[in-house]
Amino acid sequence: MSVNLIGVDKLEKCVSDFVKPFGLTAKLDTDFAYYYEKDLITFSIFDIIANDLFLIDAESRFPNLIGVPSFIWCTMHEVGHQETWDDLTDEELEESTEIKKNIDTDSTSSKMTYFTCPDEYAATEWAGNYIESHREEIDEFWKSFLKALVEFYTVNHITED
Repeated sequence: MSVNLIGVDKLEKCVSDFVKPFGLTAKLDTDFAYYYEKDLITFSIFDIIANDLFLIDAESRFPNLIGVPSFIWCTMHEVGHQETWDDLTDEELEESTEIKKNIDTDSTSSKMTYFTCPDEYAATEWAGNYIESHREEIDEFWKSFLKALVEFYTVNHITED
């Protein structure tokens, strides 16, 4: 069964316009992700439990950014992958792959090691630094995204129930 939702294109355009200066495009999906080969990030409008752990890690490194919406953190983290990927050594990328292979998804502490992977750590550092130094730009993006999101919910008759 396929569901066609009105306004997905507006959400994608809003995020794509914001990430375009970084050489990226954006697509709506069920999770946030970065695709190196496609210069693409995906984003989600769903509350994802994994993002709670991500925010714990990010906010512990950037306590002055506590309260920044998880959508902003997650989006900028994915952009951070684009901005830091070429700076990572082959050894760091291999280490990241090994750590990710050995994560026990039933263990919160094991899942937290994900954020210590060199690629994940670098992307979050980049994101935090960018958010800190571009607050006005980030705030404007957030306002425009929220406007598009409210329109999306309204035209598709989506409620909290």
